[in-house]
Amino acid sequence: MDRIRVAVDATDGVAEIVPFRDLWGVAALLADALPLERPPVHARPLRQLGHWVRLVLFDRAITNREATAVMTVGRNPWIAASAVGVAAAAVAPQLRPWQRRALILSTIGYAIRDRRLRGFLETQRRLRRVAPGSMVVGDFVTKVPGAAVPWIVEILDALGAHTSFAALLPGSGRARRQRARERIYTTRFGFHVAERTTIAGKELTILVRPATDAERSGATTRR
Repeated sequence: MDRIRVAVDATDGVAEIVPFRDLWGVAALLADALPLERPPVHARPLRQLGHWVRLVLFDRAITNREATAVMTVGRNPWIAASAVGVAAAAVAPQLRPWQRRALILSTIGYAIRDRRLRGFLETQRRLRRVAPGSMVVGDFVTKVPGAAVPWIVEILDALGAHTSFAALLPGSGRARRQRARERIYTTRFGFHVAERTTIAGKELTILVRPATDAERSGATTRR
């Protein structure tokens, strides 16, 4: 059993993993809500498909009892990458030579475009340094206006009893907006800024929320 499911099961129903059959609906919710600060580049159906693929392969969607809000949590990226590799190896023999070449070239192109692979590896290295073993939270969306913050605090408290969290905030290009986003995480959600850095030419803030039992243990040790 993976660590995300173990953490969710320990909340006694406060958090639940969204089943596979409901992921398409969650992808639609994400497509409607994201991106927050810029016009979407792709059409809504394509965005929904992209979110669905991400939730199937790379992230886990976690919801509340009423299924009115969703938080995404990143899985181990190497497990997901291995699964993709196995699937590609199974499909490749069925393809024609030109199709295999196109698949390989498109994969390489995606990896090197905008230094994606370098940025991914560097981000993982920094996460291991400043937030070892943390779950990386991604999106927060809710179907009920105004209900997001209380639910996020509830679910982070429930999951965070024995689990630390990390959050990645890409630079918005607007200092005031960036500080406001960071304040939401630090003052409402209990994160602290672990590092501000630039990776592959893009600004990134890494925030960390320690496990509550780790905080209590640290407080006891200090006393």
